[in-house]
Amino acid sequence: HAESLIPWRVLGHGVAVAAAIVGLLIGLTQFAMLTYLPFLSQKVDPDLNSGIVVIPLTVLWMTLGSITGVVALRVGTRVIVMIGIGLGVLSALVVAWSAALPSLLVASTLIGASAGFVLIPTLLIVQRVVAKADVGAATSLLVLSRNFGGAAGAALTAVLLAGLGVRETFLIIAAVTAVAFVAAVRLP
Repeated sequence: HAESLIPWRVLGHGVAVAAAIVGLLIGLTQFAMLTYLPFLSQKVDPDLNSGIVVIPLTVLWMTLGSITGVVALRVGTRVIVMIGIGLGVLSALVVAWSAALPSLLVASTLIGASAGFVLIPTLLIVQRVVAKADVGAATSLLVLSRNFGGAAGAALTAVLLAGLGVRETFLIIAAVTAVAFVAAVRLP
């Protein structure tokens, strides 16, 4: 018989589900920042190329992932991921504190480091702990979770910014991101 995209045995695996929840919430914050930091930078300095503010996010996400993945396999994923979640929460708190250009650059740096500390290490640990036959499905679960989180983050931020100020919006994003700590406790 044919199986679903993500088999139930993967959805029942505690580490895979914990990693998917962490990825969903970090994806939410990452894409909230990726989408709205350029928007906020344009409000601060309309003459600035707004894409500049997300360069730290992109560079750190890509470079740290390759390093933290290896480190996490040696020292344990939970510690690395907890640091990454803390950086994600801090990134949103920085924007809540100040939407000035230096703060937006700091927030971009923090969320880029957060993604680098979380996304590859969680992917690698899940690939190590699930059955060999489930590696592809477990990988899909993590990628889909991060993407769903990203879509939710962009949408949630849009809705919140329309009804609240920048400060309140990013305080809520910080609080939602902090929920990832609860799931990360399940990681080895």
